[in-house]
Amino acid sequence: MAILEKVFTPSGTEEVEMTIYPNALSYFEKEWSIYGTNDKDQSHSFIISSNKKSYILPFIEVVRSILAKSFFTLSTI
Repeated sequence: MAILEKVFTPSGTEEVEMTIYPNALSYFEKEWSIYGTNDKDQSHSFIISSNKKSYILPFIEVVRSILAKSFFTLSTI
């Protein structure tokens, strides 16, 4: 039986909590294609700087976290 209301973090991962300030946030776009095809698309990401490190957060993950507050809803998107 699966428990859908709890989130289980894979072993070896680390949770990072940070406050995002506008001056430490940048938006980035990059064109990419699927290897072996002519299909092209654009990736959209936010790059966040904190404590001399950069974190890349894909735009779709930002949208998913806002629209889907529960694990069940998030996994069905």
